Amino acid sequence: MKKVILPRKRWQQIFDLQLIIAVLVAAIQTFTDNSDRITNLIQLVMLILIVGLNFYVQIKHDQPDSSNFELARWINLALFSEFFCSIWLEIGNFLLLNFRSLEVLWVILLWIAYLVLLLPLAVLYAGNLRHWYLALFAVILLDQQYGPDESLMVSKHFRLLHSVTAQGVIAAFALLFIACCLSYAWFNRFNPSLKFVKSPISKNQF
Repeated sequence: MKKVILPRKRWQQIFDLQLIIAVLVAAIQTFTDNSDRITNLIQLVMLILIVGLNFYVQIKHDQPDSSNFELARWINLALFSEFFCSIWLEIGNFLLLNFRSLEVLWVILLWIAYLVLLLPLAVLYAGNLRHWYLALFAVILLDQQYGPDESLMVSKHFRLLHSVTAQGVIAAFALLFIACCLSYAWFNRFNPSLKFVKSPISKNQF
């Protein structure tokens, strides 16, 4: 059976799209929230600088052993593992609260998005780690995905959708997908090669 695995370039394109969405959402928050505009503006500037570092590393084709790539790697893992989840939550609650007639559709789309939300981040910046202690630290950072989904405001009228979301089922599957992708990247293969063998016990004994 042929394995279908996205190339690194495709993962990078998806991650770049996530970065652009993050900047757009942060900019909208900065210019629409008047409660603490200075703080929001500082956060927006810092985010733009971090995104700029990511694109600089890509343009320079820096390798994982370069200082620029390592700096971008750990900033991305520490920042975006939580930030992407918070953006997903804000967009999801906005859709659910303002477009109630399409709630079932929004919930399903949000589930799908959450299942793959941190996969590009994990594949690009944790998958090529070879030291076990660095890999463990990266996994701890990526574990931020478990929790924010419980705050998604799914109506209790849809009991199944509300229950599955509130109990963290989708987050559990998302973390399982991350674990499988990282295990594959770290050269672990789920191939036990089990075979069915006839029992040597004679039929006459029964």
